[in-house]
Amino acid sequence: MFLDKFIHRSLWRHSETFFKARVLVGILFAYNGILVLTNIYLLFFAPLEWQSAWLSAVLVLLLQMAWVAVLVCLRQWGRYEQCCQLTVGSTVLGIAVGVIVSGGPIESPATPVNVVPIILAFVLSGRKSGLIWTQIVLSVHALMVLLALMKLVTFPQMMDLSYIEVHHGAHWLITYMAIMGLMYVFDSLNTRLKKELDMEKARFEYLAAHDPLTNLANRHMFDDNLTQAMSRCDRHNTQTALLFVDLDSLKSINDTLGHGMGDKALQVISARMKTSMRQSDTVARIGGDEFAVIVEDVNSKEDLVSLADKILLLISQPIKGIPNDLRITGSVGIAIYPEHTQDKNHLVSYADQAMYNAKKIKNSYCVYSRKKSAKVAS
Repeated sequence: MFLDKFIHRSLWRHSETFFKARVLVGILFAYNGILVLTNIYLLFFAPLEWQSAWLSAVLVLLLQMAWVAVLVCLRQWGRYEQCCQLTVGSTVLGIAVGVIVSGGPIESPATPVNVVPIILAFVLSGRKSGLIWTQIVLSVHALMVLLALMKLVTFPQMMDLSYIEVHHGAHWLITYMAIMGLMYVFDSLNTRLKKELDMEKARFEYLAAHDPLTNLANRHMFDDNLTQAMSRCDRHNTQTALLFVDLDSLKSINDTLGHGMGDKALQVISARMKTSMRQSDTVARIGGDEFAVIVEDVNSKEDLVSLADKILLLISQPIKGIPNDLRITGSVGIAIYPEHTQDKNHLVSYADQAMYNAKKIKNSYCVYSRKKSAKVAS
């Protein structure tokens, strides 16, 4: 984006400050564009004496140079807060000069524009800055009113009074448009920041519940989902199976081909398992090469045997870059709630025990039994 070229790189790290800096740059460009048109009007079209026209043009040019200096400061040094204060301060000063040379605070049509820098301070710099600039603007305005009422100062009238109604209408229109524009910017800032915060919150929640390598559920999410699955079993009088899956040859791949290939194998096998399960099932990585699968609404042990065979087949399928002599195999242990136990910790322990019994055979599954685990070679 073109406006980003005028923002120092240090401000890009913080999304809220960066977005506000982008708004500030946009406002400064709009200010300078308006002042260019104002100077053209003053020098060539305004119904003023030439001395008044040139004096007004010089004042406008000085204000324009101040805003260009703010742009340079923001680009070169990235002092966002200081640039905000300079922008608001120069706006207050410019409006005060405009009021002084157009009849003073009581007669000048520019008086309503006093609210613009206050709103600008609130939007770009926050509550504290807005309250400070409110006091400054009110103090300056009150001082000028006091000087006018006590007739201590005679304010010059440098405009053509035959156009006073037009000038009043124009300044009120500018004020209304500025207020609506700044309130729109404020609403856009809040909406944008809320969206970014929601996205950041969702990202952290996802990272807190998922394994970063495989994008499967992590141990924390596995524990929560298992508790919820057991509760649903109790409510609906159904069964839930817990499968522990261990990869038998991953260490050999890490030692021979490197941990990068081992990570790739984990990612490939994880993707295979996740896509082959139902949406209601939970596939989790609970250790280095250990996985857990929560299967709800189990109809029969035969279905679990078929699922175990399917998982073992998915694990043993070739993976690009891994030779056949290092082919990965798996071991699956199965425990069923509430058939084997109604205790969560015992259920996890039984599935783990069955998995270690299956590892003695390799590439097999084992269903937990209170008397003796039933082993089936795959």
